Amino acid sequence: MRRATMGLAAQAFSSLTSFLLIIIPGRFLGLGEHGHLVFAVALAQIMLSLVRALCGETLLVLATRDDGHRRDESGALGAAVVAVSVGAVACLITAALWGEYRGALIAAALLGIPVCLLDVLRYCAIAEKRSKLLMASDALVFAGTTAGLVAVGRFSPSPAAFLAVWGLSCAITGALLCWRLGIGFAPLAEALRWLRANLSRGSAFVAESALGASSNVAMLAVMAIVTTSEEVSIFRTALTILGVTSLMNNFMRSTVLRELSPELLADRRRSMRAFVAMTGAVTAVIVVFGLCVRFAPLSLSTAIFGANFVAVLPAILPAIAHRACTSAATIPTIFLRAQGVTWKATRLRIAVVAGGLFLGPLGAYLAGARGALLGDALVYLVLFVGLTLLMARKPARD
Repeated sequence: MRRATMGLAAQAFSSLTSFLLIIIPGRFLGLGEHGHLVFAVALAQIMLSLVRALCGETLLVLATRDDGHRRDESGALGAAVVAVSVGAVACLITAALWGEYRGALIAAALLGIPVCLLDVLRYCAIAEKRSKLLMASDALVFAGTTAGLVAVGRFSPSPAAFLAVWGLSCAITGALLCWRLGIGFAPLAEALRWLRANLSRGSAFVAESALGASSNVAMLAVMAIVTTSEEVSIFRTALTILGVTSLMNNFMRSTVLRELSPELLADRRRSMRAFVAMTGAVTAVIVVFGLCVRFAPLSLSTAIFGANFVAVLPAILPAIAHRACTSAATIPTIFLRAQGVTWKATRLRIAVVAGGLFLGPLGAYLAGARGALLGDALVYLVLFVGLTLLMARKPARD
């Protein structure tokens, strides 16, 4: 119970950092500049999702099998360096071709390295059940990033300065966490061997994340090209405001995944009870919080989120639908991964997300931020239903 409480506290710090990373700069930047900042943050977070699927979540699966060896952790950290370097190079190549968002793309390439490496180290702490250390590291990132953002906003507000604060906080905390865990970076050859050895465990996770990343990149690109940076800002700010509720999902994808024992999964009634409770909890939190934000007095909302919130307000209800559907879709995924069912779930994801790959971008083209949110929400609603049916059939392990 104590470990779970600390894990939830760590996720709270992590979610608040992501929240304030968008909200605080929004109080000092115009919508256009803020749109460039959130574009860079979104790209860094897309790289993060891929590295997390390849290294972090694979490491947790290994930990449930053999309690996690230092060789696995070192290999995962080395593999993360390889993966994030590929993502950074892709951003730099795109920056050379896309002048309008060149600064944001270069920032994303630089940010991705400390952000992704810190995340893998967090998963190492989770695998070793070092909950106190995990909470302390997330609290340090939160404190350093928040203080830095406020200082930049008061003295030198610019997208680059805000982004540098986040990257520096992640780099310092990552170095300290690496030291406390006693984990070194595996050499390139060993990291590549780790990837080859564990690709069968993580490949389905990576395929799912890559598919989701493709959809997110397509939507952001369409919005940046056919709408304006202001619409990009509205889209990401609305999701970020509702994103405070994602701490429950992140907690379940890490700490709860670690605690889903084979004994619990074998008891059909207990596992289904846990599934319903988890789904109901995340949905209720999102809807209640979102409605409070939507119908709060405008003076209070602008005092909290800044003057830009007036433009964001019409997108809050679509953002509630989007966040509820995407969060619900993660719950059956957690159970399927704990059961060892990866590729069957991935094939379903590919069918659903590929079939709806154009809904988000089409919605962005037709109705800007609100259309993008509703189009993407529909895809994830169908995905939730499909994954739940797959889980209910209790398929055999891949």
